[in-house]
Amino acid sequence: MIKSARLQEFQSHKDTTLQFSAGLNAILGESDKGKTSVLRGIDWAMNNRPGGDAFCRHGSKETTVTVTLDADTTIERAKGKANTYKINGGAPLAGFGQGVPEKVTRLFNMGDINIQRQFDGPFLLNESSGEVARRLNEIADLQIIDTTIANNNRALREAATDIAVCAAKRDETEEAMEELAFLDDLKEDLDKLHVLEARYVSVEGEREDLSDVVEAIQTLLEDNDYEWMEGVGEAIADLQAKEAALDAVATEKALLGQRHSDAVDLNGVIDILSEELKGVPALAQLEKRKTQHTTVTQQIQFLHGDICEYRKNKKALAKWGEVVAQYQAEIDRTMPETCPLCDAPKNWRKR
Repeated sequence: MIKSARLQEFQSHKDTTLQFSAGLNAILGESDKGKTSVLRGIDWAMNNRPGGDAFCRHGSKETTVTVTLDADTTIERAKGKANTYKINGGAPLAGFGQGVPEKVTRLFNMGDINIQRQFDGPFLLNESSGEVARRLNEIADLQIIDTTIANNNRALREAATDIAVCAAKRDETEEAMEELAFLDDLKEDLDKLHVLEARYVSVEGEREDLSDVVEAIQTLLEDNDYEWMEGVGEAIADLQAKEAALDAVATEKALLGQRHSDAVDLNGVIDILSEELKGVPALAQLEKRKTQHTTVTQQIQFLHGDICEYRKNKKALAKWGEVVAQYQAEIDRTMPETCPLCDAPKNWRKR
């Protein structure tokens, strides 16, 4: 609230001080005696209007209006060599142009709307709708509503932009997910692969175990440790011996065949000589040699029969080999961890 106003060298006032009371104050006087100048001086101190220097008293060097507010705060507006504001007689406030220093505005806490001038019409009634809205905005500080609406609209635009960006990213993500849809099938294949890998490891272990069994059986076959295999082992050994003998007999057969051919030729010669040398003393010796050659020929025929027999035995040897292979496969399949005959472990050879 304004407690007092002092006008110095302001229009018709050389040095006038007015004390105001709380509530409504009225200034009475004759026309053109400075009543309006009081209001104009307060307006000049409060709002820095009117501009120019027409209100300065003629012949004065400086015009001053001092307003005292609550708590005895004084605001001095001066215009002369310097154009300044002072608060409580402190340092001058300058450089404010046509406006009002912010500190002064805060202290007055009033504005142009609080001033009713001499020739102003009724408040708000003779003004345009735009001016009424402006003044109501000043009174109720409706600017905060406009600012809030503007901020909300900006936030809505930003949110719409973010939604569009997120939607685009969502579409891109969905397309990427469609491209990666094969991962579900790949996971199933991977699970199957794990199962197959486990089976492979199991089968590999069984294969190693069977390999150990085969080695053990081969050793047993070599050592003839299985009684039930002794006959087979002996038969195989006998057949192998016969096969070796057969090879030797085949060689001997070739030699005997040559000798047989020679003997046949020799018998023919002997027959011819026998006819020609009948009565010759050496005939008896020739007859003896013929008999010997005949015996050799018979022996060769016997050997030929043996060779045929050996060939049959060789076929039997091959058959026995197949039987042994079947026995070995059966042993590989049925061999337990421990031998049922000698209690030897299946992998006893790994020592």
